[in-house]
Amino acid sequence: MIAVGWDREALEHSFADVSDVATYTCQYCMNWRNNMPIRIARNPTLTADEFEQAWEESKHYE
Repeated sequence: MIAVGWDREALEHSFADVSDVATYTCQYCMNWRNNMPIRIARNPTLTADEFEQAWEESKHYE
């Protein structure tokens, strides 16, 4: 999964491998949107049903 701005500990709860790959920067964004970590999360540790439930509780679109 590609995660922008997600908490590393939250990802490590559900994935065996979490890597920081980049930082999102935006000179015209609100301060809280600038310098957000971009992480790659691999090898889910949850079952498909557990992952589906976690995704429903966590997803957020703006």
